[in-house]
Amino acid sequence: MMYDDGYIPIPSSVRLDEIQPVAAFISKKIVVLKNTLATSDDVDEKIETISSIALCQASISLLMIAYLTEDISFIEQAKHLYRGI
Repeated sequence: MMYDDGYIPIPSSVRLDEIQPVAAFISKKIVVLKNTLATSDDVDEKIETISSIALCQASISLLMIAYLTEDISFIEQAKHLYRGI
């Protein structure tokens, strides 16, 4: 929650403990996908890889929203998006 003075409170450690492992897992997947994109010669594989990277980035965005709002439903949505890859 954001206040008028621009202060963003520090979320509870419980939420952070739930977010960190998921964010680390997704960021490792992004690195693997980036390497796949760099080494791939097949156009279809490149398109698939780019769409997977976009889903990973969307998942990371949802985790950032979960961090700021302390709403666990965003964590579940991020996991659901990632499972689609």
